[in-house]
Amino acid sequence: MSKSPWNTPSSDVEAPTSEELTRLKKIANKVRSTMRIGYKTGIDATSIAKLNAHLFRDQLAAVEFVKFPPKTIQELSNQLAKETRSQVVGFKADTVVFFRKHPQKSVKDLLSSYED
Repeated sequence: MSKSPWNTPSSDVEAPTSEELTRLKKIANKVRSTMRIGYKTGIDATSIAKLNAHLFRDQLAAVEFVKFPPKTIQELSNQLAKETRSQVVGFKADTVVFFRKHPQKSVKDLLSSYED
């Protein structure tokens, strides 16, 4: 059985522990969409900068892909994860949730804020 391409971190990404990853996947559905990427504009420097800002502030960010086929959403998500040094931790329909550890914030605090 091959590993899912949805949750494979880039080699330079500090991956969460397996326990943290399990908990992140559980709360991924609770994360509200923080930005949208449309079919006409696609991924550009602005969308990468916005996602980086959301990840730096919140560690989790949900991106809604508007009018993209599922295969394209997977490809674009992997590209965004690589360019933002993040990891895909969840997806639902056309929304993908990204995670990146903040160097000065605790993942436990993040998790407890969603699990309460």
